[in-house]
Amino acid sequence: MKPINRFGEPPFREKQLDSGMRSRVDTFIVQSKGLSSGTLARAAEVSPDTIRHYEKIGVLPHASQTVSGYRVYPASAVERVLVVQRALRIGFTLAELAEVLKARDAGGAPCHRVYELAQGKLKAIEADIEALKRTERYLQKVLTDWEERTQRAGLGQQSHLLYSLSEGVKNAGMMAKHFGGKTDHESTDHNSFVRRAAIGGSRHAVLPRAQGAHESGVAASSRRGKTR
Repeated sequence: MKPINRFGEPPFREKQLDSGMRSRVDTFIVQSKGLSSGTLARAAEVSPDTIRHYEKIGVLPHASQTVSGYRVYPASAVERVLVVQRALRIGFTLAELAEVLKARDAGGAPCHRVYELAQGKLKAIEADIEALKRTERYLQKVLTDWEERTQRAGLGQQSHLLYSLSEGVKNAGMMAKHFGGKTDHESTDHNSFVRRAAIGGSRHAVLPRAQGAHESGVAASSRRGKTR
């Protein structure tokens, strides 16, 4: 016999999202009216601020509102947020994702645009790898020089290791003048890298963004708001 409530009606049953591999929302409950922003955030493992930011810039379609004024999202919003998360991890920006997802929502097929953007990401990664390899070779030379300097200086004596880096830049400049403006390409590249890194101007001076860095802008904005 089916259970009934005190009004003689079967109890209200909430609908559960598919717990398959694509949803990642095994225990999250979705009522027929949709997902709240908090529930969507928990399902996608992001912050509510991230959900609001995604909607603001167009990565998520605008949520509908209940009569009471609560924002609700369809169950498909979970997959949309997860797609955005994965795309960010391979180098897409939120602006790029907003562009292609808006086109898709409007009925377009921005597949070629997505492919071109991904090709650009791969080329940038390859350039980063080459720059890091050159920097590795340069750092190996620096360490060899520093080892010799520390041995010559002796225990407790200053070796001026960091200041020796500027000597390499000066030497590269002198070589350029001596050889009519031409120097060994790799040495020049290393020294220019040092100069750029010294003023914070090299995009190769740091490793690629860690997983989850897509939320850093939202988090930083929240911190700034709290400190005001």
